[in-house]
Amino acid sequence: MNGEYFESAEVSDIGRKRKNNEDACLRIAAHGIFCVADGMGGQMGGDIASETIVTTLQEVFGKITPEDDNTLPKRIALFRAGANRASKWIKDFADEKVVGQMGSTLVALVIDPRDPRRAVGLHAGDSRLYRYRNGELKQITIDHSAVNALAAKLGIPPEKVPAKYQNELLRAVGLAESVELEKTPVDISTGDAFLICSDGLTKMLSDSTIAKMIKDGLPFGVQTLAQSLINAANEAGGKDNVTAVIIKALDLSNAPRLAEPDDDKTPTPPIDILAHISPPTPVPAKDTPHGFESDDIKGDTPLTPITKDAPGEERPEKKTPQEKMADPITPTISEETHTHFITRPNPAPKKKPSDIDREAPTPSGKGLGMIIIFAAILAGAGIWLVIKAKSSSHASTTAAPPATNNSIVASAPNNPSTGPPATANSNQQAYNDAMKNAQAAWSRGDFKNTASFATVALQKIPGDAAAIKLAGDAQSQQKKVDSWRSALLNGRSAFSTGDYKNALAWADEALKYIPGEKTASQLHDDAQQKISTSAVDDEKYQAALRDGEAALKNDDLSAANQKAQEMLVIRPNDPKALEIIKQSGQMMDFESAQHAYDECDYDYALQICQNYSSIDMFQKLAQKCRAEQTALSDAKNRFAAGDYSFTSDIQKQGLAQKKPFTTLLTQAASEQKILGQLQAEQTAGNWQAVGKALADPANAALANKPPFRSLNQWVVSNQNQIQVHQATTTFEEMLVWFNIKRPNDPYIQTNEAKHQSRYDGSLDDKQRQQYLATIAQLQTVFANTGLINQNDRAKLLKDLEETVAHHE
Repeated sequence: MNGEYFESAEVSDIGRKRKNNEDACLRIAAHGIFCVADGMGGQMGGDIASETIVTTLQEVFGKITPEDDNTLPKRIALFRAGANRASKWIKDFADEKVVGQMGSTLVALVIDPRDPRRAVGLHAGDSRLYRYRNGELKQITIDHSAVNALAAKLGIPPEKVPAKYQNELLRAVGLAESVELEKTPVDISTGDAFLICSDGLTKMLSDSTIAKMIKDGLPFGVQTLAQSLINAANEAGGKDNVTAVIIKALDLSNAPRLAEPDDDKTPTPPIDILAHISPPTPVPAKDTPHGFESDDIKGDTPLTPITKDAPGEERPEKKTPQEKMADPITPTISEETHTHFITRPNPAPKKKPSDIDREAPTPSGKGLGMIIIFAAILAGAGIWLVIKAKSSSHASTTAAPPATNNSIVASAPNNPSTGPPATANSNQQAYNDAMKNAQAAWSRGDFKNTASFATVALQKIPGDAAAIKLAGDAQSQQKKVDSWRSALLNGRSAFSTGDYKNALAWADEALKYIPGEKTASQLHDDAQQKISTSAVDDEKYQAALRDGEAALKNDDLSAANQKAQEMLVIRPNDPKALEIIKQSGQMMDFESAQHAYDECDYDYALQICQNYSSIDMFQKLAQKCRAEQTALSDAKNRFAAGDYSFTSDIQKQGLAQKKPFTTLLTQAASEQKILGQLQAEQTAGNWQAVGKALADPANAALANKPPFRSLNQWVVSNQNQIQVHQATTTFEEMLVWFNIKRPNDPYIQTNEAKHQSRYDGSLDDKQRQQYLATIAQLQTVFANTGLINQNDRAKLLKDLEETVAHHE
């Protein structure tokens, strides 16, 4: 991949509340893989689970080359195989250590290696993938959460689902030995930005806030944008670990484009179909990647709820999880910006039909042996030899036919109508190439291309018997494959809807066309098992129905919902179960409203009550909410005004134990205590102590409250009196010094001035400036205190200023 198509960055942070980081993220630029995992399981499990996932994916993709996952279906199959491997390890570890539920969310963006405009989102849990395009942010994934499920079934917004369901997930890696990753097709355009994140980001920031930050932050680079999102989540509270991966699409105008998308939804016939077919001589085919399973044909992972952040029980460990993993490769994750790209095909001649990309190996079912087929045609007999070898680990299949026997091609007739020798030789070579490609397609089970190449051969040598037979055989086998595929898809569809009898019938139909085929056989066994256990399930369903209806009558909503959920596990979308949930929805809303009232969240409680305006219990609760809202508002206003008499009203109304009222009472008691102490100092005339207390920054908020404002005015008044006395004393002393008044003049009132005498000495410039500055200060003090125009002070200050200015 090259840097002209994408750039990306990731940041992961512990947050403000957690003691360790249970998030993990991974970017594998060479394979177009970007993912985030959010671990769950408390102190024993969360970080182990998420780290196991990213380490396993790093290991899976680290052992192959980009050529080994050169189509989107192959890349998806490898990613799913890594997720399943991690899920099994986590499940085994949790069972062995007896730590209870342990798992991790997983969300990824997987980009097509041949067309950077195409990708898929894969996810399990509530970590999210977003796309930002033209100023709009779109959530690509849908949370696998109990909140979403209940909201959908009850027909209510997710925010109205009671808080006790908020942290429950219905799908995650590690709950079972395999995990069903939901796949969502994604198209990519120039300028698109993708955000992959844990819920530590989305629970702290709204989608509109995230959209604005992406809009404002993209021009500064993906690394800066990722860090700014983390910082904003922490500033909003940072209640959880938070991780963000940003991928930005650059100029895609010259990027390679696929005419038709790969299809990884339709099952491909497994290679062991060749055991039932008489083929022509095969030729060696290019090896396809193997060693990891794909779960394309598996059923859904059971939706076992897992509670996020539930503390796990600590137990001694014999060895670390990393030691237990087979050959782990720990990925190095940095916060540096990495630029990477989708490989642009080298300029080359137009591909021959033989160069068409093959599909990824088809899964053969967990626990089955890997089948390696060696095929050869015995001379003239057309007999296949099939050798089955059991693998010690993985269950994928790879065709490896022996070397080509070209005797059939060599003996093809040389039609004289083909023209001169040079033309005939050219047609013969083209015929040989087409037959070789047809044989290679046959060995892969690609009968459509087999027929196409045989037709090309017939165009070069019309009437050739070998080509005619090969084309006919290919068309016949393709019909069988199409019939097998159609039956298998119908069977899987019936199985997914719980129609196990029809699933069994379709599986048998598929096995008619390809006897013993593993996927159809597995579907047959699974359907048979479901049918055999249906009687037990019916008993459980009926018992849950009786208990749920009884719990509903007794207003035991928790038990009613629990029984309804048990019914839905047995019969998905069961109308009776959904009716129990619907009937309990009203009581659940009342519980939510009551809880909001108890927590003094009056606005939310009233919002719920407005939806039930005709129901008495909701209206009574609404009245209580409004009464307490009024009481709280009145108490806050009186407290702000320094009127502490509201405290007795709160006590009388029985609201003292509610949090906002308790807070007001505590603050009022503290301020009343300070006020009493200061009033005692005022009685004692100690204005200096009162002034010092009011100047304390801890009491700054008290200064504007009426009782404290009155005290402050008393302090200022005393300060002014002292200041005026000092100024008057200095003023009269200077009048005597500079012979404007005599000491015994009736104007002189202060004892200090009466004991002064005339100053007969000279003044230097420094002394003169000091006296003039003192006069200016005296003018300011007298002006501020309103005394400047009393007792001839203004005139005498002017005389004093002129005398000092001219004193020799």
